[in-house]
Amino acid sequence: MWEIFSGGKLPFGDVTNEEVKQKVLNGQRPIKPRNCSGEIFDIMNQCWMQQPYNRPTFHDISMKYHEITQYEDV
Repeated sequence: MWEIFSGGKLPFGDVTNEEVKQKVLNGQRPIKPRNCSGEIFDIMNQCWMQQPYNRPTFHDISMKYHEITQYEDV
């Protein structure tokens, strides 16, 4: 999702895979893309939760996205 809303940019810029791994393990996440609503970015953050059982299912993501896009120009 992040790559779609950022226009295909790399989430952490031009860094090595090892640097990305360390950033993620340290709890760092990509910043909100300019053309992304706060509600969509909230979904992204939920998907990035450290523990898999805290992440939304695809069904949950789909339902939330549908709900958001009914009222907002995404």
